[in-house]
Amino acid sequence: MVNDVYIYRGQSEKHDFILPSALRDRAFEDSRALIGIKCLERYDFTLGRTFFPFSNVHDEAYKCTFLSLGNFFLHLQRAIKNGLQKEAFLCWCRSKYAQDLLDIETEKELLDTCYEYSKHIFSGPVFSHDEENSTQFNNLFLTMSDYQHANACELETYFPEAYFPSMMVDFTECKDMAKHFARGYGNDGVVYMANLSRIAKALNFRPLGTDLFDACSREKDTKTSELNLSFLGMVHYLESNMEYARNEKAVNIFWPWKISKSEIGVAYPKGSILEMLSIEKVV
Repeated sequence: MVNDVYIYRGQSEKHDFILPSALRDRAFEDSRALIGIKCLERYDFTLGRTFFPFSNVHDEAYKCTFLSLGNFFLHLQRAIKNGLQKEAFLCWCRSKYAQDLLDIETEKELLDTCYEYSKHIFSGPVFSHDEENSTQFNNLFLTMSDYQHANACELETYFPEAYFPSMMVDFTECKDMAKHFARGYGNDGVVYMANLSRIAKALNFRPLGTDLFDACSREKDTKTSELNLSFLGMVHYLESNMEYARNEKAVNIFWPWKISKSEIGVAYPKGSILEMLSIEKVV
């Protein structure tokens, strides 16, 4: 029997929720964001059946996924129009779908495409029976994982004032690393852990995928994007081009949830979102 694998997150205990930056209050009202709530009027964000085996996603998750993608790629589009070579951004756009966005010249077409990508996420992956297209679509999350740390990495060279709220939440495989981040909040620092094994099982949808833990144990020095792993919405540090992510042993997860402190550590029914995440406070 294989033991469960856990991941850890250090944050301030003053934070009432575990949630991605894109779901924070007024995230897209920031002056550095290129698009905001007015863009939402153009599209239908009716939340239907999602690819998740449960329906308890936050009611703003669909909209904020679109705003997150649109904000990031609009920054890139404007930079390219201002003379930067799009090749400079290929390392941040590691799927055909992300790279295709770099070729779009009008803002409306770009936002329309970001909306279509968001719709795929929240209506079920349309490529789930096509291994090659599943891989490419999944790699959009590699881009999302990279740009959520954009203000602390190479992208700040191009966008020193940019704001890239993301739908990814970062954990780490290393408890000591999570404690290090928690110490940054002084006496308010706290560490939470989540059951990666359960999350991985819930996000695993491809019919021919490779197991994450076996692959990583066999190929410690190989980026998992080259191993064609089977997860939608999860980015392991071995997949990342970023030195930061590798040093921090980061595991970033597409996180359409808003989990409150009061919900952590409470027993929940089998199959519920919180039972699946199995979040606990580390003593």
